[in-house]
Amino acid sequence: MALILFGVVLALQIWQWHRLSGLVARARMSRLKALLVHLAWSMVPLLLAVSALLGAIGLESAFGLDVISEAVARTTPFLFGLLLLLGLLGSAAFGIASLASALRERRAKGGA
Repeated sequence: MALILFGVVLALQIWQWHRLSGLVARARMSRLKALLVHLAWSMVPLLLAVSALLGAIGLESAFGLDVISEAVARTTPFLFGLLLLLGLLGSAAFGIASLASALRERRAKGGA
């Protein structure tokens, strides 16, 4: 299950990277705005996981249903930490690649 979740997170980040790189290349979006949009999209899986946990806790308190097992409850902080780390690492990589691209463009203009 965790592999599926991480695969979905990575697929979302790759899709966003490709989409935002294209918008920056066509000068339809600034690099800073693209970085902020990438950061926001990379936090979507974390927000969905937190909302699912809060919904499960609400079901437990409202109806007395045992939705979350003890093992899942113990691994939840670890899972949230990994989702946060993946989101931040993806956004940092996007920012570094965007900065490197800007430096390459500046060198090409200055050298010509």
